[in-house]
Amino acid sequence: MDNSAYASPLPPQPEPASAVGAKPLCALVVAHDPALKQQLVQALAAMLEVGSVRGAHTLETGLVAIDGGMVDLLVVDLDLPEEGGHTLIRHARRRLTGCRVLALATPSTAEARMPAAVQTGALGWLRVPASPERAGAEVAAQIRQLLAA
Repeated sequence: MDNSAYASPLPPQPEPASAVGAKPLCALVVAHDPALKQQLVQALAAMLEVGSVRGAHTLETGLVAIDGGMVDLLVVDLDLPEEGGHTLIRHARRRLTGCRVLALATPSTAEARMPAAVQTGALGWLRVPASPERAGAEVAAQIRQLLAA
């Protein structure tokens, strides 16, 4: 007996964002604090939208990574010494026209430094996670919100 006439198709399942036509992002995190950089790299690596993540901790290593290309998403610490965060944003905007840039700042420095970061090309700012235990979920939610805007 052929049961195919009675079989109902399964409802369509939602596909992950990376399978819906958008290629996974290649991300670069530049933060001077090693623990913060590691938190952000781990948070990005856990996101479906992100295919690969690299980390850098100085202006120089960030510039080299940008010059190497393959950066779709740059998360840059505005507290890098000598205005290094702004330098990286400008460099990324010149070298990687399709790169989306998010500035990382503490609430106390964001007010003073974000206007220049946005003028230079940042989409917005990520708040430095207050709690390492919740950093992954907080950062992922902030990134998704900023990229959707």
